[in-house]
Amino acid sequence: MGIFDKARKLATPENLERAKRLVTDENVDRAASAIKGVAPGKVDRFVDRAAEKAKDLNGDEGTGPGEGRGAPDPRAPQR
Repeated sequence: MGIFDKARKLATPENLERAKRLVTDENVDRAASAIKGVAPGKVDRFVDRAAEKAKDLNGDEGTGPGEGRGAPDPRAPQR
């Protein structure tokens, strides 16, 4: 079984919902800090950019746990 097969098995609706609940701005910031603590300083800007993107993708669609915490991307097309 390859890595993609394993990933496909883990991508259940229940696991995706759980991941959405866990991806809060606070958890993204904690993960970014942990990565920056062990990675060389030259990657800090990439870690910061990835953390900001994760927060943006978190969306503003609701107010439940893990929802509505990220700012909408101003460059995104308007609906």
